[in-house]
Amino acid sequence: KRAEQPAICTDLLNSIESDLQDINNYGMYLPCHMTDTPSGRYLPCMDYRYVTSYFNREDVRKALNIPSDAQKWQNCSLDVAHHYTRNYQKGSIWAYPLLMKNNYKLWVYSGDTDLVVPYMGTERWLDALDLGVVEKWRQWQLGDQV
Repeated sequence: KRAEQPAICTDLLNSIESDLQDINNYGMYLPCHMTDTPSGRYLPCMDYRYVTSYFNREDVRKALNIPSDAQKWQNCSLDVAHHYTRNYQKGSIWAYPLLMKNNYKLWVYSGDTDLVVPYMGTERWLDALDLGVVEKWRQWQLGDQV
């Protein structure tokens, strides 16, 4: 529920939400699909069929060292949703030094067409880790596609 705000702000926000309803927030240039979730909710612009199938493959679970008795991967777990607390200031930055100290290899991916997790926030917390630069930033290409 939105905090109390002037009617003009509410009207403007509602107008923006309406204008953006068909835009895929997770990839601005991708089509927008509606997907059923285990909780019965519809989620706009998310099609998790392939990722669900992939993460639940036995060979992938084994490669990720997931115990055989661990539950299968699913999108939008109600267990997570009911226990999740947002902390925009701290986020998950605290976990990375601990993981690196224990020799876990980390892969950080952040796209520039994702409106939900903007790349500038990723850059900010990576800078905060103060790890130095191993390889200068460069664009990634596959054939002629950036």
